[in-house]
Amino acid sequence: MLMHVAICLDACWRPDREQALATRFYAKPIWDPEAEVWISDSNIIGLHLEAKTLAEFEELVDEFAAELILSNHFRGKLPSDENLGSWLPTVVINQPGTLADLADG
Repeated sequence: MLMHVAICLDACWRPDREQALATRFYAKPIWDPEAEVWISDSNIIGLHLEAKTLAEFEELVDEFAAELILSNHFRGKLPSDENLGSWLPTVVINQPGTLADLADG
C-alpha cells in the first residue's frame, strides 16, 4: 500500500468552524491504469491516497480524512476528544472515475 499524507502548516488558510462544517468534503477514487491503483481526488487538504482496491480506498479515507480535516480545515483550538464528533462534517466518497475525469476538471 502506497499512501502520501501531507499536513498543512499554520500559514495555510483555515476557515472557522462554521465555514468548515458547511463544506461538503469528498474523496473520489480515480483509477490509474498505468499504476493499477486507485488514487484520490479530494478537497481535503493533504489527502493523497493510493489503494489496490476500492475497499482499501474506503478504509484509508475512514482512517485519515477526519484527522486531516481537523488539522487542515479548522483554525483555533479544537475541542476535547469526547466532543470531536460534533466538529466533523460528513466525508462523501464519490463514485469511482478515471484519469480523464481529472483532466475534464
